[in-house]
Amino acid sequence: MSYVPATTKRTTTTTTRRRPGTRQQMDRQLADLPRWLEKVKALPDIRWEKVAAIRAALESGQYDADARIEDLLERFPAELAALKDCQV
Repeated sequence: MSYVPATTKRTTTTTTRRRPGTRQQMDRQLADLPRWLEKVKALPDIRWEKVAAIRAALESGQYDADARIEDLLERFPAELAALKDCQV
């Protein structure tokens, strides 16, 4: 049986174990940032009167959140399909 000192054991750091392509993905995401910021700026303003009305309905128990969620879930796949065809 041979003795191998612990100091000769090979160690790796997190920087040497980085997945290939990670830097390129980050660079691409950062390159897309100005376009995403423009899209966010183009979104309509928050309609605070509508927010206040929904909050009041929730507090009074008159807002049927379950029905609203069901409606949104039915429309969600169609909206995702439409986004797939959009150019970012």
